Amino acid sequence: MALKYLNTSNNSEVIVIDKRSIQNPLTGQVDNDINAANINSIVLCNKHATDSVTIDLWVRNYVDNGAGGFTETNFYILNNVLVPNGTTLVLDKSYGINFNNSYKRLYVQLSASDSAVDVIIN
Repeated sequence: MALKYLNTSNNSEVIVIDKRSIQNPLTGQVDNDINAANINSIVLCNKHATDSVTIDLWVRNYVDNGAGGFTETNFYILNNVLVPNGTTLVLDKSYGINFNNSYKRLYVQLSASDSAVDVIIN
């Protein structure tokens, strides 16, 4: 069973996997319970009827800067990768897709405002 399903469209950056939250001891709730260290694959399917899409997929690292904020650094898994319409791209662990999301987030961004991609995290 997949860890997460996401339909994304347009060319804004989208958080695919957020930083893990600490479990609330009173309610037992965890806002984001996906452990990115358990990712086996990421499936990216271009579902646009006619157009190719260029995909960026990256991990953003957050480090405390000591002044009450964070320094952000991006590490790209995919950068400007062209995926033809009707095509699915599958990334497995060898692409570095599993990571510690205690202080990192996974993002995706598409090239065009009318792009449409399904993302499945296994």
